[in-house]
Amino acid sequence: MTSIVVPAHDEEASIAACLSSLLSDAAEDEFEVVVVCNGCTDGTAEVASGFGDAVTVLQTPIASKIRALSLGDREATRFPRLYVDADVTLDTASVRALTAALAQPGTLALAVSPRPAYQLAGVGWAVRSYYRIWQHLPGVRAGVVGAGVYGLSAAGRTRLGDFPEVLGDDYFVQQRFQAHERRVVHEAVSRIDPPASVRELVRRKVRVFVGNRQLADLLPAGTSTARWTGCMAVVRDQPRLVPHVPAFAAVTVIAKIIAWWRYRRGTWRGWSGRGGRGRHGGQLPLEETGPDSDLRDASPLRPHVAVIDGSHDTWREFTR
Repeated sequence: MTSIVVPAHDEEASIAACLSSLLSDAAEDEFEVVVVCNGCTDGTAEVASGFGDAVTVLQTPIASKIRALSLGDREATRFPRLYVDADVTLDTASVRALTAALAQPGTLALAVSPRPAYQLAGVGWAVRSYYRIWQHLPGVRAGVVGAGVYGLSAAGRTRLGDFPEVLGDDYFVQQRFQAHERRVVHEAVSRIDPPASVRELVRRKVRVFVGNRQLADLLPAGTSTARWTGCMAVVRDQPRLVPHVPAFAAVTVIAKIIAWWRYRRGTWRGWSGRGGRGRHGGQLPLEETGPDSDLRDASPLRPHVAVIDGSHDTWREFTR
């Protein structure tokens, strides 16, 4: 049995594909899927609820992926547990492969991730060039980062502790486990639509670099957050990638400058997530918290309301 937590913010255009892929060949009750709609202003919850009792749908007015992950964790009851971005497609066979890697007796793997497959057809040449380099970087090949999916065993989830309020939960997860405790399961594949334009790509990378700066304040001294270094090592090992270096370098430098400025001025808050094709790609509203913040289960087949007490970060569940 596997629990799958899917945080979703304004993902009406992509959530159906995500859930359909997860559940396409799943047996009844094989997976426990929890979609947490956070700060949605579109029909994400309605689309997800259309999957019936195969999916539990929660809603919160607070637009925060980290809050959504935490609320999904509270609802989920099974391990291993996967965390899947709503704009990523991961098929049933891949879920099973990730589950098997974590459930194998005697395994040292506490965290797993699939092999990311970036759908580069139809994107601009600069975006394609960026990802030709990016997908070979050591920090990406080390697992968890950039796949849009990661999975944890029960022991791994205990090790992780609470999700911190940072941009870039995947890198935080990666840093909580040593290399021998992480595994990339190559039989599992996550399909990811990259940004369609350079502007959207820069926006996404600004978010990444702001997250790096946040994590630098949280991680132990000496922990590197320069996760996109190693470009020269990549092209040294694969000279055929040299023509892609200018685009990679330009996007990286521009995004780092903007990230530094926004972080310094405190104007990074509210940035959207992946921002890929078919997504809004804009800014999220700033979080609104307080004692009246709540979380409602939107699934018509599970009629209960979960109420968040914002002052104590606890919840109570009431049966209607």
